[in-house]
Amino acid sequence: IRRRKARQAKARRIAPRPVAGPLRPQVRCPTIRYHTKARAGRGFTLEELKAAGIHKKTART
Repeated sequence: IRRRKARQAKARRIAPRPVAGPLRPQVRCPTIRYHTKARAGRGFTLEELKAAGIHKKTART
């Protein structure tokens, strides 16, 4: 229980940050065989970042 509470406290301290690694958009795989599968893409477009209010240099961190 003590370790669980410590993990939860740490998660609350770093709350706005992503859980693991950089943020990636959800995209669909291109071919007929895999087009039903969703995967993590490479990055967001500048328009998406602007709409979310995130600076392009901040998005890379």
